[in-house]
Amino acid sequence: MSFDLPTITTADLVAQEGKTVPQFCNCGYVDMHQNHCAHFVSHVLDIEVGLLCGSMAWATRGRGVSLRVNQVFNSLTTRGRWDDASQLPAAVANCNAFLLFATIPDNVSEARGVLTMGSHHLKHVGIYRGGTVWNFSNNHAHPQVISETAAGFRQRLTHVYGAGTRFFYGYQADL
Repeated sequence: MSFDLPTITTADLVAQEGKTVPQFCNCGYVDMHQNHCAHFVSHVLDIEVGLLCGSMAWATRGRGVSLRVNQVFNSLTTRGRWDDASQLPAAVANCNAFLLFATIPDNVSEARGVLTMGSHHLKHVGIYRGGTVWNFSNNHAHPQVISETAAGFRQRLTHVYGAGTRFFYGYQADL
């Protein structure tokens, strides 16, 4: 896997806005009954952990990028809670960009100081850069890549997942 977070630019991310799944996936995995947030993030950052989109068809077997939010989260070397919406966690304050996750409280556990995300379907991921989050909105009327403020991301997902929604950050510390 080759996370490009340290070098990704705002222009790189703006270029993704409005794209639909067929426009960002070169493996043909376009099932709109699935959540594509991790799929989008993984194509942009070339993340290849766990189940890959290319594994979903014989012609693309062995190719593609990650599909599951929890597999992306659990593969990151640095991950933590983002409880205070008003300020960035110290661990990511100097990062060019990082991943921002949302899920329900019972979907993340901690053992020996390491957070692990479970496979509950209520989870989401986007790319945070400079106060904006780029993510794939699974809105049935307009499924596409969107950008929104970090506060907007938090508000929207709290509305969808409930008042107890928890937010987490993650990145590869070795880059």
